Amino acid sequence: MKNILTFLTSYKAKKAQFDALKEELENMKEEIETYTKENYESDENNKYKFTCGQYTVTITQCTKTDIDRKRLEDELPDIASQYKKITEYSRMTVK
Repeated sequence: MKNILTFLTSYKAKKAQFDALKEELENMKEEIETYTKENYESDENNKYKFTCGQYTVTITQCTKTDIDRKRLEDELPDIASQYKKITEYSRMTVK
């Protein structure tokens, strides 16, 4: 491995660039959604769609169903423990 201090410094710089790029992309996405909803009508399924050059933008409303784990554990702890799934992973922090 390269000099570890140089390597960690590079890692932190790239991580900061990555975080800034993620934020910029999220802001651009919000701008595109706002533009689309202000300038185009949705269809009967509440889907927006338009084409600009070689790009087609489609915005659909999605629904995700999930279990309220905290409430289940509070109200039915025995059942919650039967379905508990434990996943191991590693976490790295560089400060």
